[in-house]
Amino acid sequence: MQRLQRALATFGKAEFLFVWYGMTLAVLLALHGQTVPGRAAWILFHLAYVPAAWLLSRLHVTWLKILILMIWAITCFSTMGVYLPDLVPEPMQWQVLALNESLGGAYIQHALADPPAWLVEVCILSYSTFYFLPPALMLALAYEKKWRAIQHVLVLVGGGFLLSYLGYLCWPTLPPYRFLVYDQALAGGPFFPTLHDWLYSGEALRQDCMPSGHTMMTLLTLLGAWMHSRRQLLWLAPIGSFLILGTLVLRYHWFVDLLAAIPFVLLALYLFDDPEARRQTLLS
Repeated sequence: MQRLQRALATFGKAEFLFVWYGMTLAVLLALHGQTVPGRAAWILFHLAYVPAAWLLSRLHVTWLKILILMIWAITCFSTMGVYLPDLVPEPMQWQVLALNESLGGAYIQHALADPPAWLVEVCILSYSTFYFLPPALMLALAYEKKWRAIQHVLVLVGGGFLLSYLGYLCWPTLPPYRFLVYDQALAGGPFFPTLHDWLYSGEALRQDCMPSGHTMMTLLTLLGAWMHSRRQLLWLAPIGSFLILGTLVLRYHWFVDLLAAIPFVLLALYLFDDPEARRQTLLS
């Protein structure tokens, strides 16, 4: 017991996040994964998050730890794409479509039925920066020597990612462009066809709409900049705004997905905030 207590004492919030996520998925697979091929292996895979988190907690090279955590978060997303269709076999896009229309999503969809080419191009370029915005903010904070702030942003965004993945388990939903038939195809600039094809073919998990992870993590990144280095908002805010707008313009998300992202952001702030990091930023 004392050894376990000493081991847990080395865990930071980030390590506990992945342990919590791994245990949650292991329990769900054990209780409801009877139709998942290789269920036992997937349960062991998620139980292995505990020793992996312990090894990570022993690593004292900050930049390497951040890199491993980011790769780990993406791995969680990619692996879920393998077993989610069997773990939750009933898709919910018809229910989400009905909810979307009741909340005014159909009017927004109609208004964006034929967006100008320049808007499509700006949105696809901004949308493609999604995974790079949090690391870019952390690099900016490292330049300003705000080390506690880096950990805060890492845990805040990392926790947001894992929360969004659990949301996909509750509401597995195809995006509009994979579900609806549109009268007019999108037309953008020179980068749009390549980037759109890359995003389409590279998506490991197809039922990943509710909530909008792109909206969640962009808002959490912007909030991290607001709390720790507001000058970074000069470049983050325009990119983030077009990124969130792009979820609708590019037909990658339902309007209700964006609305669902808001309570998830508030939950991430409640669970993963670090008042001490914010206090140190105010004093610096």
